[in-house]
Amino acid sequence: ILAISVLFQHAVTNYAYFVTGTWTITDVRFYRHLGGESVILFFMITSFLYWSKAIASKGKLDIYALYRSRFLRLAPMYLFSAIIVMVIALAQTSFAIASPMVFVRDALSWLSFGIVTTTTVNGISIIPINAGIHWTLHFEWIFYLLLPVTALVLRNKISTGIALPAFLLFLYFFVPDWGYWIIFLFGMAAAHVVALVPVDTPRTVWMRSPWMAIVP
Repeated sequence: ILAISVLFQHAVTNYAYFVTGTWTITDVRFYRHLGGESVILFFMITSFLYWSKAIASKGKLDIYALYRSRFLRLAPMYLFSAIIVMVIALAQTSFAIASPMVFVRDALSWLSFGIVTTTTVNGISIIPINAGIHWTLHFEWIFYLLLPVTALVLRNKISTGIALPAFLLFLYFFVPDWGYWIIFLFGMAAAHVVALVPVDTPRTVWMRSPWMAIVP
């Protein structure tokens, strides 16, 4: 449902691009929120699922299994998409390399698997080609990379005293987009609610009501 919602927002944005020749996110509020709120829920689902794993393991994550599963889940389709985008961008310039150094830089940036958000190839903006949809991977990868360190707060008070300040300092100096990280924190908070509050007792069974979906 969330992916289809994003698809509709991109379809409307693409339509405006074909009509006007300018790429801008649609001003139609329904479609704008259809995409934006879907991304918010994607981030919340990601943080909820993986923080739930961290809670269940009491902060002792299998780091190899974590990164192996994430790499195999994200990298193949990402690289396949990157190749298509690069071919289209090169075709738009008749496969003439304007600057070898710039082209190599753009090509290598794709190998970050989304940690670095690539926006041009051979001087051509790729936003109208793939809508820049890989920008979300930047936040997901950083979340995955920080997860083993952040999960240390679940072990004991000493770990909390070391890991939590280190995590906050990292965000302050290296991650400027605080708004998106607050979204991840909401997903993590939801994981704690599920872990700490039993929902199979008469007093809390109401939490399973479909109406509770309004709260997020």
